[in-house]
Amino acid sequence: MWIIDVTASQYTSHKLCTAMEFRLCVLLFVCLSTVFGELKVSNNGQDHVTLGQEAHIDCSYDGSVSWYVLRWKRKFSPTGEFITFLNSPSNSLSTDWAENIDISFKDRVRPSIRQAGQGVVFTIIIYKFRCDDAGTYVCEVVTSKGDVQNVTVLDVTAPPETPRLPQDVLEVKEGMQFRLFCHANVGLPSAKLRWSYKMPNSDMYTLLENDPPQQDALLPNDCRYKTEKIVQLTMSKDLNGAIFRCFVATRPDMFDESLVSFPGYSNKPTTTEDPCIETNCKPHELKDDPNRGENKSPCSVLLISIFVLSYICR
Repeated sequence: MWIIDVTASQYTSHKLCTAMEFRLCVLLFVCLSTVFGELKVSNNGQDHVTLGQEAHIDCSYDGSVSWYVLRWKRKFSPTGEFITFLNSPSNSLSTDWAENIDISFKDRVRPSIRQAGQGVVFTIIIYKFRCDDAGTYVCEVVTSKGDVQNVTVLDVTAPPETPRLPQDVLEVKEGMQFRLFCHANVGLPSAKLRWSYKMPNSDMYTLLENDPPQQDALLPNDCRYKTEKIVQLTMSKDLNGAIFRCFVATRPDMFDESLVSFPGYSNKPTTTEDPCIETNCKPHELKDDPNRGENKSPCSVLLISIFVLSYICR
């Protein structure tokens, strides 16, 4: 029996061919492809699946053999062994799960098989894609004349999360060294964090020179990375009231900030509405307001209230 691996629409035999046998092998492969039919696997462009999203894999088979069985296999880590987890019996649109399949995987997979022209399409949808779902998936057709396989590889990705700084305000005495800590889950592949700063009375953020290294580590029982990025500076008058920002390099809108100041420093934002500069201050004029009545003394208000109550009680 021959076992044929099909990758990138080419048939490769486990039996090696010498240079003199090359033409014979090519002819043999053409004959075998005619006998077995055509087997294709498509991941619908999902080479990279976002963590928690769905993955769709189609296996289409169009063959002329009267008996065949379609199977889905998955590469099992860390042994590297391929384990069959789904079968579709010949001449049937039903699917059967193999025994001893991890229930957490089985509960998140929806298989289906449908007729497509003269052949069939065997589809699996993996919901809530997890780290351990990534890997090599094999669709195999088993016939009385041999087996044919085709593969696809799914990688997992994860977006970064917003960085966090432990303190909104850090008070430091002049001349003392201080450190700012930035923590973030930076996803997969690991996103880069950057530091920038804004001086007092300035609207411009400047990237920090001598950007410190990023210390990545895998999250426990996860494939995503967490990181810590630390900046160390010496407090000076120029830095009093400065704002330091830690952000994701590819997503500047994802950031956290910390104000650095001398003890007791207050940096309240100023309003641009009706600015008052030195002697140009003018009192605010009251605008006409139809909802604003005349000022009434407490006595007049009391008399009106008594009158209304007496009218109601009549």
